Amino acid sequence: MPTRRVVFPPSITSAKRTIEKKKQKKQKQKQKKKQKMAIPSLFATQPPLLDSLQTDTSRSQAEVVGRCIPFLRGEETGLPLNRHGVQSLARELHVEYLLDALGEYPGRFVGLDASRPWMVYWALTGLALLGEDVSLFRESVFVDDDGRLVATAAPMQSGSGGFGGGHGQTAHCASSYAITLSLAMVGGQEAFTLIDRLAWYSPYSLYSILISVLY
Repeated sequence: MPTRRVVFPPSITSAKRTIEKKKQKKQKQKQKKKQKMAIPSLFATQPPLLDSLQTDTSRSQAEVVGRCIPFLRGEETGLPLNRHGVQSLARELHVEYLLDALGEYPGRFVGLDASRPWMVYWALTGLALLGEDVSLFRESVFVDDDGRLVATAAPMQSGSGGFGGGHGQTAHCASSYAITLSLAMVGGQEAFTLIDRLAWYSPYSLYSILISVLY
């Protein structure tokens, strides 16, 4: 008995071809997005080397990395993608967060007193990268004293040069780095003249000690 052949109407076969073409087009677009991603694959995957010792910290870190990787890879997360194939930055929310970091802190943050230079530096750097005018913060970083970055940084400066982590604390490289760059970012004559350059070059200054160690 001869087998019967089923012949589909031209409209059905053409519809199938159209669907297949659309699928292929989508796949090509996804591949192009992955190729155009600005984030190197090294930063969009789990670390190549993992410590066999598991701790609460390492487990928490792995959990955070696992949450971030889909965003770094530009995978389907339900969020709009930019031209690089990754989620667009919520700029306004980031600016709001950084502005809040430059405000007053409750009493329980006293343990972070020695980190004040870094808190200022990180917040100002983030705002600058987001295109905000950080020169405005010459007059509005921290509400204590008279509300200026210069007034906040002045008590941190040591008589022997450099800046400490907090008011009256011993100067060291890390805090000096953070405050000096913060003052440079906001700019202005008052910010630049605050740095006691002569003290930096005195025989027992932080700078002189570093030079003696290096050379």
